[in-house]
Amino acid sequence: MANAKPMDLDTARKVFEQSDIDLVKRDHRYKESKRYYHNRNDIVLKSKKQKSEADEQTDKPDNPLRMHDSRVSSNFLQLLIDQKAAFGVSRPPMIDTGNDSLNKQVLEVLGDDWNKTLFRIAVDASLAGVGWIHCWHGPEGQFKYAIVPPNEVTPIYKSTLDDELQAVRRTYEQLDPSDGKVYIFDEYWTQDQATFFKREQGESYTQMIYDQRIGVTDSVNAEAMDNTATINHGFNGIPFIPFNNKSDKSGDLRAVKGLIDAYDLVYNGFVNDVQDVQQVILILTNYSGTDKDEFLQNLRQYKMAEFESEGSDNSGLSKLTIDIPVDARKELLQETFDNIFIQGQGVNPKDLKAGTNMTGVAMKMLYGPLELKVGQMESEFRPSINKLVRFILDELNKPSDLSIKQTWIRSGIQNDVEQADIISKLSQVTSDEAIAKNNPLVSDWQDELSDRTREKEEQAQTPDPFSSPDPLGKDDSEDGDEDGKEA
Repeated sequence: MANAKPMDLDTARKVFEQSDIDLVKRDHRYKESKRYYHNRNDIVLKSKKQKSEADEQTDKPDNPLRMHDSRVSSNFLQLLIDQKAAFGVSRPPMIDTGNDSLNKQVLEVLGDDWNKTLFRIAVDASLAGVGWIHCWHGPEGQFKYAIVPPNEVTPIYKSTLDDELQAVRRTYEQLDPSDGKVYIFDEYWTQDQATFFKREQGESYTQMIYDQRIGVTDSVNAEAMDNTATINHGFNGIPFIPFNNKSDKSGDLRAVKGLIDAYDLVYNGFVNDVQDVQQVILILTNYSGTDKDEFLQNLRQYKMAEFESEGSDNSGLSKLTIDIPVDARKELLQETFDNIFIQGQGVNPKDLKAGTNMTGVAMKMLYGPLELKVGQMESEFRPSINKLVRFILDELNKPSDLSIKQTWIRSGIQNDVEQADIISKLSQVTSDEAIAKNNPLVSDWQDELSDRTREKEEQAQTPDPFSSPDPLGKDDSEDGDEDGKEA
């Protein structure tokens, strides 16, 4: 650790300046998607209707026919992304290295939070296009891993066709309790080492210095030495693992943002009209007075108003209301609602109204678009999970080139009765492993397979005492013939 050579400051400044554009784009894309995921669509951020200076002084609306300004935000993106994450990874893939004992060790290192971590990384990947897991060694050298916010990570790729990482930059803001100032921290991770930098918030890269955060101890004398800004991280590769959402590293918002904004616009326009239609505009013709407050007071108290009429001048009181095009807006809202789930490749909740009457084929057709989307994410997640497992195998001093098998299980609604009937009919011509994997009552097919094997062995050792002998007495007759011949 003490022998690690820090990255040159001038080189670091040039690298960070060149990668800032990518960092800003990723940050903007992630924050926009996260805002929609938390139900803060563009409709709630638009400024209030512009008013003239005279209207602002008198606090009068610019359009007397449009008083209401609804900002209801529809939370479609969270529904689509949660559907995807729950369907794909709510039951984490089973990892098989070919050795049951080693499989258990890998699961122990992954820990109890592995399921939650995988769900969160699926959400992050859907929002930002790429989710990230960072691995490091704890105070006692134990293997640890955690999710890093996608907008903090800027990958730097080699000029190859397979997007091979050359380095990873991590950028974040944090309060330094030693001096009470907020700093921008930059970390630069390569295949062998990491270097740490910092600068005060608002300062340029010319003010950037090394962040001497790494404590060093003399292994011979067990004495603390001066801190350093670089470490040899000890991993066989960069300890940042990307989890791509798609092959083009795009998020899920792009496909549905326009439709969600259109739905919000139509829906809130509908709400505004319903509210505004309650506002009745009174039209006075040849009213004898000039004080409007006096007119309203007479109307409330005496239920009457005085007008001056000359001949047939139509003097009197009339009202102006607003007509709402209800049918057209209903059709537009319904069409937009359906298109959101079509373009977003989700399961439309309205299509689930058939309930238990749906056959297995109908269920598969209903989940077809979602299966396509999750299948694409699965193909991107598989190599990333393998890389994480290989890091763990290195920590366990096991060969990291072992063949790793992943078994992914979907969590969609299915017709369990129909599935059980299929398994029953095929049980005589299907392997026990295939039956265990497709049994709707089984959550872990490997445990189920072990239980079936154990039960078969126990039954073989303890035959059924109530089993009947051969009804034809075949064995007895053969024995009798042999006895008779001998006699």
